[in-house]
Amino acid sequence: WVHMAPAVADGVVYAGAKQGYGAYDLETGRALWYSELEDHEYWPCYASPQVYGHLLIVLVPRRGLLALDCRSGSVAWEQPLGVEYQYGKTSLSGDLLISGGDQGHLAVLRAQSGQLLWNLPVLHGAAYPSGLAADGERIFATTPAGEVRCHDLHSGELRWKFHSGADLLDLTPYRRGIASILAAPVLCGDRVLVGANDGVLYTLDAASGQCVGRDVFAAPITTAPALLEDGLCVAAWDGQLYRFSW
Repeated sequence: WVHMAPAVADGVVYAGAKQGYGAYDLETGRALWYSELEDHEYWPCYASPQVYGHLLIVLVPRRGLLALDCRSGSVAWEQPLGVEYQYGKTSLSGDLLISGGDQGHLAVLRAQSGQLLWNLPVLHGAAYPSGLAADGERIFATTPAGEVRCHDLHSGELRWKFHSGADLLDLTPYRRGIASILAAPVLCGDRVLVGANDGVLYTLDAASGQCVGRDVFAAPITTAPALLEDGLCVAAWDGQLYRFSW
């Protein structure tokens, strides 16, 4: 059950899922190591692994966050958290690691050591973050409740929230007829770009959450836009790829 994208760093591809992760040579595919983490794989995992220095940080559903040594695959640290398979990829802000925590929580850890700084029930009305981004002071989270939320990185305090429209297609696990967002937010200067299941690419002011731009598509947008040197690309659920220039 490999649903997430791999991580690539220093000529090595890291890929896996709940049961374990492996490291593979980028050029040849030769296996460098494989680390088995569980003896079963009853659940998938949507959160891609994250490379931080010599650590590969992975989310293991119903267990927590783990850091594997990129050179050997051995476990460097583990932080138990009530994470589930729907959670989005962790985000880094300097040496801080941002993740969904227990249900309805956001959590911030030290990336190097796994030390838990806070794990607070700040996602009121949403069970988990489906996408995360962060800068030096703020966390930006999208949720299956159709929200874009901005929280203080150090305290978890809510700064603002924005609601998307009703889904064009039911795509969120175990939910029907709702407004939801599956794509992670993308920071672009003083703006936050968010694609939603209502088929709209929103441009929000990062400081206030005010919507300053809307591009409407005929299908849901379930992946984050890709930033380019002179614009961006957006993939929609109908199979179309759209290229925008600044």
